[in-house]
Amino acid sequence: MNDNNLHVKIDSKKILQEHIAKIAFPFFKLYEKFYGFTYRIFRLQGIFYGINRARFRAKVGHLGEFSDISSNVVIKSPKNLIVGRRSSISPNSFVDAGGGIVIGDYVLISHMVSINSMSHPTTPPYHGVVKAKTIINDHAWIGANSIIKEGIEIGEGAIVAAGAVVTHSVPPWTIVAGVPAKHIREIPHYNKSKIDE
Repeated sequence: MNDNNLHVKIDSKKILQEHIAKIAFPFFKLYEKFYGFTYRIFRLQGIFYGINRARFRAKVGHLGEFSDISSNVVIKSPKNLIVGRRSSISPNSFVDAGGGIVIGDYVLISHMVSINSMSHPTTPPYHGVVKAKTIINDHAWIGANSIIKEGIEIGEGAIVAAGAVVTHSVPPWTIVAGVPAKHIREIPHYNKSKIDE
């Protein structure tokens, strides 16, 4: 294909973004080298976790004590995201909190998980928006690459297996797996007061 025949108009916002990226690149390059150096030599990784936690506390509706959100998690409508104590959202996850998402205490969300509270209708016109609050209760564990649809409630202590697509609410203390996610078995309760300390 002859490039001379291509006339692509690039809007001014894209040009400005590219200029900013070129200016900021050396600073981020330096940051990456500094991070690696400090982690290897001084073991200062905790400082970066603390800074990241502070950044997300300013960004989301609520981030509980000792909870962590990995720096590359994408959050849409972050003010509608509530996260309890000692919970974590792992790298490369996507959280669409437009309809509201509540994550309880001691929740483990593995990498590349998609949690949704918004979608499009399944009947025409498809361009509308459906919002429904999604709730993940205390002590739940969401496996890698799983998808939680809007309006779902994951019960206390429930486990969603890796790769599952959850289209219906999950009862407490059960394991679900598959596409769509189906009940596998119940799991025993445990004394939560022991781990709360």
